Amino acid sequence: INFDPGDIIFKEGGLPDSLFLVLDGVVKLHQSGVEVLTARRNDVFGTWALFDDAPRVVTAEALEETKTLRIDKDDFIDLLADHSRLTQGVLKSLVRRVRGLVTRVSHDPNK
Repeated sequence: INFDPGDIIFKEGGLPDSLFLVLDGVVKLHQSGVEVLTARRNDVFGTWALFDDAPRVVTAEALEETKTLRIDKDDFIDLLADHSRLTQGVLKSLVRRVRGLVTRVSHDPNK
């Protein structure tokens, strides 16, 4: 899926139904206007949507012309069921992200 600068890919509070892989471009993920993460080429975002039915916690916005691959939740779950190495890779990626967030929060001078 192609997005122009300023296009909203999904909104905070929206229903989670897919994840995205950035093929080219830059996507800003922000919560209530505060930037949480910037996704660039080969970065994946929206992954929580695949494991939890809770509303999205961030808004994803294209910062420049951006090309993504969208993977729907049901297709992704089928893929994980058939490929254990892929499942391990996804779990490792999620753990790295959580550790990164914990590190960032633990070093936040405003706590």
